[in-house]
Amino acid sequence: MTTAQLFDAAIVGAGPGGSTAALGLARAGYKVVLIDKSSFPRHKVCGDAIPNNAMRLLQEHYPDLAIRIREDAACPIDGYQAFWKGRRIAQGSWSMQAINSARKSFDQVLLEAALEEPNCQLAAPHRIQTVRRQSDGNWQLTDNHGESFWARALILAQGANGDFRQQIGMPSMNKSQWGVAGSQYRTQSGSMPNRNLFFIPKSISLPGYFWIFPVGENRCNVGFGVISKQPVKLKSLYEEVCQKDPKIAQFLEGTQTETEFQGHKIPIPTKPIRNSAPGVLLIGDAAELVDPLYGHGIDKAIISGYWAAEALIQGFAKKDLKSFEKYEEQIQTRLWPEMRSSYRKMKWLSLLTRIA
Repeated sequence: MTTAQLFDAAIVGAGPGGSTAALGLARAGYKVVLIDKSSFPRHKVCGDAIPNNAMRLLQEHYPDLAIRIREDAACPIDGYQAFWKGRRIAQGSWSMQAINSARKSFDQVLLEAALEEPNCQLAAPHRIQTVRRQSDGNWQLTDNHGESFWARALILAQGANGDFRQQIGMPSMNKSQWGVAGSQYRTQSGSMPNRNLFFIPKSISLPGYFWIFPVGENRCNVGFGVISKQPVKLKSLYEEVCQKDPKIAQFLEGTQTETEFQGHKIPIPTKPIRNSAPGVLLIGDAAELVDPLYGHGIDKAIISGYWAAEALIQGFAKKDLKSFEKYEEQIQTRLWPEMRSSYRKMKWLSLLTRIA
């Protein structure tokens, strides 16, 4: 390794959290490499609803990027409706204009913003397999083809499925409780209402919900997520709900499937865990920062990505990357109160579902 090959920071995962962290570091003048297993633009299984907390942070710190997202990648949403066993139980709107965005577009806009900085580059597709700290304190990351990257600091933003915790000397993720969710895109000839629809289906005893979220004039993201400690055949459950729930069938009438149904696992956090070690920070799903009730993590990925970049910038300035207590405190005091509340609500929903 030569000095020219050494990055200030290597970020594993170029999703919303990783790209936000890269943007912050690159604009501060640091040399960054974003490493991802996929080529971009790429599809990502998600509900495509962008939480307002994410947009608030981007508007505050990167207003140029927030404008770009709203112009290039966003479908404005007027409000929401929620249904329990076919009956509408809630509706409303948000104080801030909500948006939906297909992740293929949203993630690409964030990534492009980071890559426009001259000292940020993308290495993709590269599937990192080993992460090692060298004797000089720098990190060596090696992919499945034996190619290596070196960096002074490391941000892990690879999501929930790639767990490098043991390789960096930290306990593995708690895998006792996971959710599973999936979605597909549907289209119809006419325009769709600009509101997000939530359903708790009558025929399913597991805690979870079904959604229909518009992502364009005649396109919607249709999905289903549940929490279960046992294996779940999610696609079969999804098809059953689409056919048997009359309210959902009513909204889907006339739509055509555009893509196959795809699912993925979601970590359901029950208590805070440590998400930093000397020279390394974990963000987003890799840090188990997921809302236990709604299952979304884009806002927490973007927020923790911004905080992680701040933590490294301060560490580089002080020439001290041993501890990131402020980052841990921010997660504990500013993200976990909401997540605890959501976890309690999720437990109540689980109980009500079983009783019903």
